[in-house]
Amino acid sequence: MSIDIEDWHQLVARRFSGRLPECSVNVETQTDQILEILDTCAIRATFFVLGLVARAKPELVRRISARGHEIASHGMIHVPLTQLDRARVRAELRDSKALLADVSGTNVVGFRAPEFSIVASNRWALDEIAAAGYRYDSSIYPIAHRRYGIRSFSRRPSRLQLASGPLWELPLGTVPTPFGNLPIAGGGYYRMLPTVVLECAMRLLAGRREHTMLYFHPYEFSTSRLSLEHDALPTSPDGRLMAEVWLALQAIGRHHLRNRAERAFRASRTIRSVDLVDELESTGLNHVSRAA
Repeated sequence: MSIDIEDWHQLVARRFSGRLPECSVNVETQTDQILEILDTCAIRATFFVLGLVARAKPELVRRISARGHEIASHGMIHVPLTQLDRARVRAELRDSKALLADVSGTNVVGFRAPEFSIVASNRWALDEIAAAGYRYDSSIYPIAHRRYGIRSFSRRPSRLQLASGPLWELPLGTVPTPFGNLPIAGGGYYRMLPTVVLECAMRLLAGRREHTMLYFHPYEFSTSRLSLEHDALPTSPDGRLMAEVWLALQAIGRHHLRNRAERAFRASRTIRSVDLVDELESTGLNHVSRAA
């Protein structure tokens, strides 16, 4: 079970206006809501925290850690790794790891790239992750998608043998079908797929005794439509229309996400990513050793 902590309002404002406003209070109220949900379900999760949030809201990071959740890295600035050169990726990994460790007082051993942006063309990023001292990565979606994914990658946890050392890859959850892997890990997929499809998929994976990496964002549990300040929206009529359509699409399925997520939480044995890695290393379960 994983949660990606980023300030939706801050990052979408940057997407539309090109400016990066201050981290908003929304990220705190939305994260506190999901912390309450996890407490209700007696679940401990992994929180992949963006450096921008940790720097602006250190008390929020400490609050997450104090409840027994794992703190892991989501990078510093939420720019896809595909847009960064190797030196910039190295800095993202190093700086976010150091910041989160300092703020939380814990050892940060996990990483997730913004927008799952480890793809076939930049698999060298896995070497950099291992070299930076991380034990595992959870960035690869084994699907075909226009923006992310490595379709041929193993659906199961894999222990990669890299030039810089070993690294566990915990891929995002999918279900195999005759037409390719169906993404069921969370986010928009969990909002938009029919409930019967999601529950059948989870039962199938449980029957196969497979590990499934789920992910959510705190803002997805907000039942009110997400919005932006007026000056963060595009000024042109076409740009404003596209922004409004995009915001409307983001609202689809939010009203039933909490119920769906809680049912998934209660139907499965749910653990933190670092605990899964410890378990895999001690038992060899689902151990797939291979070169990247």
